[in-house]
Amino acid sequence: MIIFLFYFVIIGLTTLLSILVPLPLWFMPLWLLISIIAALLLVILSIIIGIPFSKIGKVDGKIKHFYIRHLSDFTRMILRMRITKVIGKENIPNSNFVIYANHKSNTDPFTLVSSIRRPMGFAAKSGVFTIPIIKHWLRSFGCININRDNDREAIKEILVGIKNVEAGLSMAIFPEGGIKSRETTLMEEVKPGAYRLATKPQVPILPVAIIGARHIQKNAPFKCSKLQVIILPMIEPSVYNEMTTVELGDHVKELINQTIITYTKGNL
Repeated sequence: MIIFLFYFVIIGLTTLLSILVPLPLWFMPLWLLISIIAALLLVILSIIIGIPFSKIGKVDGKIKHFYIRHLSDFTRMILRMRITKVIGKENIPNSNFVIYANHKSNTDPFTLVSSIRRPMGFAAKSGVFTIPIIKHWLRSFGCININRDNDREAIKEILVGIKNVEAGLSMAIFPEGGIKSRETTLMEEVKPGAYRLATKPQVPILPVAIIGARHIQKNAPFKCSKLQVIILPMIEPSVYNEMTTVELGDHVKELINQTIITYTKGNL
């Protein structure tokens, strides 16, 4: 939807300018540049105008999450992030769940939203919540603010996330607690407390491996980054209830890392 609108504005405005102001063909790149800027401003304007509407309804509202998915697709297009494979879609539960994934790029939420295509909130770092326009949207579709420097505040936000899950919203969290290294695709240390987001409301855990994200920072937007998303079989409460959160964290990490090794053939 947003991508279509973006290109429609570019083509329409470029054509209109060339008709209204007839100039030599070598001016066409200028019209094209003006049209691209206008199209980008229109997308930004839609985000600003949508803030009051984003607060209407439940955090799992289909319309707002439909918009978020298409905004995610648009962002990936601008950053030249190409998802070449999404493997394991059949593993996505019909009910709500909590995703646990490796984290190698600040764009990983866009990758998950575009791949899973289900209403979901995220456990986001505090820095994102300092952006005036973005913070309103984050709250509106169920994101929680994880302050890594304040454990008490982080626990409060996890409780908010648990309430969202209990209300029927799926969530996604990166249990490493930030990007630890881009030298490897493998998941590194994990924070056991992150697993309370699933264990407290007793919903399935969906491990997800993202491959290729560690290159986005140096590639975008000039070079295309190719991504693979592998959705592993869900872990039911009946399985993880036999584990401590430490054991569960290690188990999920091992599942994701073995999947990464398999699909990258050791080229991490």
